[in-house]
Amino acid sequence: MNRERFEQMRTRFEKQEFLAVLVPSMMPPPTPWKAFVFAAGVFEMRVAPFMLAVFAGRLVRWVVLSLLVLKLGPSAVSLTGDLVRDHLAVFLSGLVLIFVAIAVWVVLMRRKNGNQVS
Repeated sequence: MNRERFEQMRTRFEKQEFLAVLVPSMMPPPTPWKAFVFAAGVFEMRVAPFMLAVFAGRLVRWVVLSLLVLKLGPSAVSLTGDLVRDHLAVFLSGLVLIFVAIAVWVVLMRRKNGNQVS
């Protein structure tokens, strides 16, 4: 990897380092979470924000999983359960809506903060 590309990736990661670790921490396997942890180390992310992002992401993941099990029963998250498979489109649509809402919020906050600095 050339130096210019590395610096571009570093700049992009540093702008959104918390989200770059938080989002993969929320995702279930087979999300390549270790790749993002490795990137956090390579780009020298501070320990406290890293730990907070991992904790918050895993907390969200396990709370959602726990609520699914309480509401729908253990078969909702088992590999042989048909419930998740049958409603995968609804689940993914909801997930996309959540990520879009977060992205819009981040963009709006950046614009608001950028206007105050000028």
